[in-house]
Amino acid sequence: MVTAVFRLRGLLIFQAGFLGPIRWNSSRTLSRADHLAWALRLRGYDAVHLAAALEWNDRIGEPMIVATFDRDLWRAAGEAGLDQFPDTL
Repeated sequence: MVTAVFRLRGLLIFQAGFLGPIRWNSSRTLSRADHLAWALRLRGYDAVHLAAALEWNDRIGEPMIVATFDRDLWRAAGEAGLDQFPDTL
């Protein structure tokens, strides 16, 4: 069972990894990735990739297609409302 303390510990570890050698220009993208990792059961980089795709989708105002063969990212992209390629995995 995942407790709130366990979740917070994981979140802090996730954030620490991105505050080290990599500098983010958008705290909004990182915040969104935090939420997506938990809400859609994603690993760190999958959450960041999806957050970035959603940011682009919001900014360009055109449908975004996520092309991936990673089943977890593919599933989460569909749950987040993005089109997926390929159509099925």
